Amino acid sequence: MEGIPPDGRAENAWPNADSLAALTGDDESEIVVLELTSTHLAYVSASPRHAVITALWPDHVELHGSEGRYIASKQRILGWQQPGDTAVLPAEELRLSAKSGVIPIRFSGDQPPKQGIGVRGGILVDQLGDRERVVCDLTRTPFAPHQWGNVAAAVATVRGALRVADSQGDALLTFAAPIWRGERIATVDGRPVFHNGMAATPAKASAFISELPDQASVLIVGGLFESEQGPVHSSPAETRLLRAACREIARTARRVVLVGPAAARIAPKLAEAGCNEVAIGPDLHWATAEALRDLEGVEMIAWVPAFPVDLADRERFAQLVVTAARKAGRTWVAASAVDNASTQSRAGS
Repeated sequence: MEGIPPDGRAENAWPNADSLAALTGDDESEIVVLELTSTHLAYVSASPRHAVITALWPDHVELHGSEGRYIASKQRILGWQQPGDTAVLPAEELRLSAKSGVIPIRFSGDQPPKQGIGVRGGILVDQLGDRERVVCDLTRTPFAPHQWGNVAAAVATVRGALRVADSQGDALLTFAAPIWRGERIATVDGRPVFHNGMAATPAKASAFISELPDQASVLIVGGLFESEQGPVHSSPAETRLLRAACREIARTARRVVLVGPAAARIAPKLAEAGCNEVAIGPDLHWATAEALRDLEGVEMIAWVPAFPVDLADRERFAQLVVTAARKAGRTWVAASAVDNASTQSRAGS
């Protein structure tokens, strides 16, 4: 089945009624790909023939009540698989294992695992068969290094789970990277501006920030601290991830602009990490203007919230950059699709 449901929030490929109806169709040869979150998986009572778990980060514990229940919800997708089915799993995640008789396929954004897909020196490598095969040079694709693990998961699914033997590496060269996930949206006075508004957790923020050079960026960080289920990112594991993200922020940021209720939680951890150039304000409109106020010694600007944000803010961030740049008398140039295909390697390289 082709097509992503048009009503998925923020371009998530979550199933809708039409997607579920396709599962009851008579054509058993048709392949239906569905994206399910941990909150979907908590309610499933069946497993697909080909199951894929892309990550097991404790980012949404507040939705489940405990880290153990979050992990259990992810594992449910594997619970009813039968011998001969396939399970595509992160190579480094030993808490996940396939049932007896199920074919495990591991993937990694780093070194290729045995019987899996991985990355060596920027080259996507397939070790599913009896010999190693090169799939694609990822440094020539639109994907930044923090997205390479996701690409490896997709290729592992196609090559292993779906039994497609030949590489489709050339297709990755022109594939459009998802919006709001490290997307280069503009340059301001020659400095690239990145929209990473979907990085609403410490782990996702760290993945992006870890690729940045030292003391060369202005980062806009922060968002909402409370959800309907209570405080977010507050479990012990999530707190450790937040501290790690703050250390990365302190390393890479020349200045940090904190915004929203989460600022009060982030600021002390940034201070512990040795980050002193911090401004705190009320909303993203203010934060964007503050980020562009002083660009001396700055190589790039990025919005990396690390906490949940309103969907409306994600949609309007690009326009806020335009408005702030004009008010500051700075030169603003929109990024083209070609720019995004060739410069998502961070820091405007």
